[in-house]
Amino acid sequence: MKQLAFSLPLLLFLFSSCAVPRPTTSSGGAIYRVIDFSSYAEKGFLFTTEIPTGNYASIGLVQVDLSPAVVELQLADYEAFRKNKSLTLKGVNYAMVHEFPLLNGQFTYYGISQINIQNALDEMYRLATNMGADAVTKLTFENKPIEDTGLVYTVITVSGFAVRRD
Repeated sequence: MKQLAFSLPLLLFLFSSCAVPRPTTSSGGAIYRVIDFSSYAEKGFLFTTEIPTGNYASIGLVQVDLSPAVVELQLADYEAFRKNKSLTLKGVNYAMVHEFPLLNGQFTYYGISQINIQNALDEMYRLATNMGADAVTKLTFENKPIEDTGLVYTVITVSGFAVRRD
């Protein structure tokens, strides 16, 4: 019983001294995304969200998961992002940065890179043509939020069926 009486105040002290992360405020805005299929069409390759029609051979399923780079940043990098609203390190563009309070009153900073969907299409094209396909049908894009100890980012899955049209 004495151990419980001693442990309870200690636990309350430890949990009450933990800092709680807060969301970042935003003024909002518009995000525009354009996915350009023209370079594939010029090669006779088709990307479509539709079910294939006519005669075709089913080749396989193609899926690419795009995950951003997540890196711990130095304070100077974090401050540069806040000032310029952008950050590029070693050729990687970071779309977001987050600060996290530590138990000792200091902070640690993380950057989350941008994801380029066009890179996923390039990879899908390469995989599908290597399998002998000339189209990817039933093309889908899915966003999956990932939460890692308070840090939230999105993994994008691009998938479809590789087919060879007659």
